[in-house]
Amino acid sequence: AFSASGRIGSSSDLVLNIYRPGQTNPIVTGDDSNIGRDPMEYVSFTDTMVGESFEIEIALKSGAAPGLMKWIVYLNEQVKVEHATDSSTGYGHANAGSAAGVGVSLYWNTPGYGVSPAVPRSYSSAGGTPILFD
Repeated sequence: AFSASGRIGSSSDLVLNIYRPGQTNPIVTGDDSNIGRDPMEYVSFTDTMVGESFEIEIALKSGAAPGLMKWIVYLNEQVKVEHATDSSTGYGHANAGSAAGVGVSLYWNTPGYGVSPAVPRSYSSAGGTPILFD
């Protein structure tokens, strides 16, 4: 099997589970077979209670443990995480070597107003996602 790039895919297979706190049965699971394919798990669900907390488990299902992993959350609100990674949110086409990524900072928190380096907004990418395969 090959990945979308046409090359040999992942040697890792991870599983993604989302739980309500204190529960042992996940409310949603991402469990695609990824060996030899693109290493991606996708889950979708609707939070029916405003401000509810969830626990995320990412575990090795089979194969070699990955040396690097990226997780992305798409929401219309900020997410508070227990273990902040302070890492880049860029990926895919926007992170290509020839692309121009853009970060967000309030103008008064920039070098033009005496703040160097600029202070990014909480929802802005930190930048620096490595390109591992060319």
